[in-house]
Amino acid sequence: MKYRAYRLHFRGTLHIGSNRPGFEHTEDIVHSDTLFSAIINAWNQMDPGFVTTLIPPEKDSVTKFPFRISSAFPFSGNQFFFPKPYARIWQEDSDNSPALDKNQKKIRFIEKTVLESVLSGIKSAYNPNVNRTVPAYYSPDSPLESQPGKAYDVPRLMINRNNQGQSIFHFTRIVFHPDSGLFFLVEWNDESLLTKFNAALRLLGDMGIGGNRSVGHGLFTPEEVPEFHVKIPDNPTHKYLLSLTHPGPDDDVTVLKNAGYDLTERKGWAWSGRGISLRRKAVRMLVEGSVLPEPGLKGDIVKVLEPTETGRALEHPLFRYGLAFDIPYNKKDML
Repeated sequence: MKYRAYRLHFRGTLHIGSNRPGFEHTEDIVHSDTLFSAIINAWNQMDPGFVTTLIPPEKDSVTKFPFRISSAFPFSGNQFFFPKPYARIWQEDSDNSPALDKNQKKIRFIEKTVLESVLSGIKSAYNPNVNRTVPAYYSPDSPLESQPGKAYDVPRLMINRNNQGQSIFHFTRIVFHPDSGLFFLVEWNDESLLTKFNAALRLLGDMGIGGNRSVGHGLFTPEEVPEFHVKIPDNPTHKYLLSLTHPGPDDDVTVLKNAGYDLTERKGWAWSGRGISLRRKAVRMLVEGSVLPEPGLKGDIVKVLEPTETGRALEHPLFRYGLAFDIPYNKKDML
C-alpha cells in the first residue's frame, strides 16, 4: 500500500512532554494527536478560519476528515522503525530461554522489512545478536550501532517569584544523529488539500513542535519520502494501529475482546492565546502497535474543551485527534 511519508530532520533539540510530572522525561516519538494539533495550528496561522470548515465547532465528534496521519516514529538513514505489535511475532524458542524472552521484551521498534513479514502472518526468527548495542531497535539486516536520537538532561535554575528562592530541576531533551529523526505517514481521502498541508508542515518546521520552542527546540526541516510503500497481506484478518485511537460513536468496541492492545490517558494543558493555560478533558486512547480484529476501529476527533467552560478565555472549542491510522494485518494465530 502506498502512503505519503515525511521525514522530519530536526535542526536542534526536541522535547515532547509526557504524562509524567515535571520536565525530567521526554517522549522519543511524537504521538499522532500532538502532531495533528501542531499541523492544524500552523495551518490556521496561514489561513485563519479555514480549519472550522474541516472540524465544525458545533460537533462533539468528527469521524470524517480529508486525511489520516500516523504518529511519528524513529528513522535512521533509509531504515524506518515501527512500534512492535501487541501480538506474538517471534518464532517459538525450542530452548524456552528466559534470557531470550527478556531480550525480546526490550524491543520497542522493528524495522520496516521485519514488520512487512509480520503483517503477512510470518513469525520472525529472532536473532539475539543483532540488537545487543541498541536493545530497543530490531533490524536484523542492518543493526543499528547507536540509537537514532540520544536523550540527555540539562540542569536549570528555578527562581520563586515571591521570595526569590532558588531550586534546580532537570530538563530532558533529545538530539538526533545526522540523517536520523522521526517520520510519519499520511493517508489521503482528498489530495486537493495536499499543497496547503505541505505548506503548513513547512511552517510548523520553522515554528517548532513540542516544548521550549521559544529557545529553538523542536525546529525541523520536512522531507517527503518518494514512493513509500508498505507490503500488506491479501487476506487480512486484523488491523495494526500506527496512531493513538479514540473509539468513535459508531465503533463497535466489542472487537477489543479479542485484541492485543494497551491504553493511555491523554490530558494536559492548552494555551489560550491570552496568557491563560487551560486544562483539557482527559481521554483514554488505544496506543500505537495495538492489533484489532477486522473491522477494527475508525476512531474520531473528539471535543475536549468548550469555550463556555473557560469563561470565554478561548475563542473556539478544542478537539483531540483520535482517528485510527491502521494497516491490514494477517494474524494467523491467537494474539
